[in-house]
Amino acid sequence: MSDNQKQLTDEQKAMKVADELGKFVNNFTHDPELFVKGVLRQHRTLQQGIGRMVFKLIIAWAQECEKGYYDGRNEATVKRCKEICTLMNAQSEDQEYWANTPMI
Repeated sequence: MSDNQKQLTDEQKAMKVADELGKFVNNFTHDPELFVKGVLRQHRTLQQGIGRMVFKLIIAWAQECEKGYYDGRNEATVKRCKEICTLMNAQSEDQEYWANTPMI
């Protein structure tokens, strides 16, 4: 197997990170504040990138709400994200300007 084949694609890396986050929150004793603290310790440029991903996730959950793709297990999340998007989109004609943070 070549080195190129051994390297994970961006999509595989993203799925791996998402799976790890899922494992973290699947423990009922997880402390979200520890995760927040860890993110805030990251370099500020990385924080900007993480923020962009969080904003895109909020938009995606809001879209799931609009499509009715949720149930009682994630209803509060998608509905709150819909409310956030409604408020944020009222700030600008560009419906997702707030999610497109610059990378500096």
